[in-house]
This record gives sequence, C-alpha cells and structure tokens, in this order.
Amino acid sequence: MTFLGGAEGEPVEILVNNRGATREALIRSLELAGKTFVVRSDWHDKPTSAQVEAARKLSRVLKAVFPLKDLGGHTEYAMKLGDDRSCPGTFGLQIAAQLRQEIGLSEP
Repeated sequence: MTFLGGAEGEPVEILVNNRGATREALIRSLELAGKTFVVRSDWHDKPTSAQVEAARKLSRVLKAVFPLKDLGGHTEYAMKLGDDRSCPGTFGLQIAAQLRQEIGLSEP
C-alpha cells in the first residue's frame, strides 16, 4: 500500500493492485504535485520458481515457432528510444538475461 499525506496530515490510502508500473506512475505524479509520502509495501516483485519456469517454457516455444533473435524487458527496449521505464524491474531483467543465455538469444 502507498500512503500520502492528506490535506490535514491524515494518511490517504491508495491501493495499486501490485502493479509496479502503475505504482511508479502514481509515485511520480505525487512527487510532481509536491506531495510527501511514505511507501509501505508487503509486495515483492521477485517471481516464483513456477513463474520463472513458465517464462522459460514460453520463451523456448516462441523461439521454436518464430524467428526470434532478441529477448528483453520493456526497460531494455525503452532505453534504446530514450525512455526510462522501470518494468520489468531488477528480477525481470535478471530472468531475461538468464533466458537469453539458456536459449541463445541476444539483448535488444
């Protein structure tokens, strides 16, 4: 959950559905509006082993069906365009790097 200081100093709860990109957009908007806030979250973006295995299987199937040469996260593609997206986050980029090595794909 993300809390921000209300008009009278009372916290206002904002539920973000555990979506990192939405959360980051809210935080940036609040900062631009001059708000101060304290972030408290019990959500972590580290994927489960089942999610990593699903990404591995999907990547192998896609490479077998399509002429893929690159594998990357939004951040890597966005950086090439001068954008500063934060997704898929640190863990997602680590998994992308691991999958590139395992199935023989390049960085974007």
